[in-house]
Amino acid sequence: TLFSPAMRLVVRPFLFAIIGVSAVQLNSTIDAIFARFASLEGPAHLWYAIRLQQVPLALFGVAIASALLPPLSRAMEAGDLDRYKSLVRFALKRGFALVFPCAVGLIVLGPSGVNLLYGHGHFSQEATYETILCLWGYGMGLVPMIFILILAPAFYAKKEVVIPMKASVI
Repeated sequence: TLFSPAMRLVVRPFLFAIIGVSAVQLNSTIDAIFARFASLEGPAHLWYAIRLQQVPLALFGVAIASALLPPLSRAMEAGDLDRYKSLVRFALKRGFALVFPCAVGLIVLGPSGVNLLYGHGHFSQEATYETILCLWGYGMGLVPMIFILILAPAFYAKKEVVIPMKASVI
């Protein structure tokens, strides 16, 4: 039934996840509004830049986080806190090792990449420059974003769903 104890176990974490994701979406909307006040083309610059930032984020961050949750949950279920901590440390180290070079690459090679992908046709030189500036900002945020992607499943495995939700809202 809809109000059974089993259903409550599923609905509560789901609702907290929805609140956390909504906070992220709201933040993205506010970013676009601020960008619009800065320039008419500001939201477009953000959009083009974030597409490049999302490649390493999806390749490494989402992959690590997805692979991490099942073994973390098993370790917590078995009461093996040492294994749990070891998995989290391993994931954070590997995440950093994979993403830090990508972040540096976005900053160092970003201008060439933006110019190669977008710097032609009606995409002006100024638009290319503004997109590069946005990409640099997103590149600097790449490592913290990977850490967040790794730490969220760590909290979920411990059944502490409120902490990631509060962090997303903050």
